[in-house]
Amino acid sequence: MTARELLTELTKAQCLPSVEGEELVFSIAPPDELAAAVRVLQTGLRAVLTGKRWFGLSANGRGAGRPDGTLNPAGLLPRSARLATVEGDSQWDRLPLPVDKVTARLFTPEAKRAA
Repeated sequence: MTARELLTELTKAQCLPSVEGEELVFSIAPPDELAAAVRVLQTGLRAVLTGKRWFGLSANGRGAGRPDGTLNPAGLLPRSARLATVEGDSQWDRLPLPVDKVTARLFTPEAKRAA
């Protein structure tokens, strides 16, 4: 699920997100089945809602996503992304490792290894 897809699903559930400063707020609590995605993709949602750029860093401090570190809200998070922020934010958010079914669907698939 991408940040844009998540926004669509939240809207369908009448859970309308908005941005106050650096905080994502909702008209009602997100549905349980979307709560984990909201925790991971909240910076992407804020980027879409504000029209600002979304950035990601890998564990080694290099840009995740495009060469300049920008992330695409219409794409899955790069598997290497460990930190994310919205242009102009004062801090970076730590992203979870894509280790369970819920978080794994938010990241690009793991590359298949040759046998």
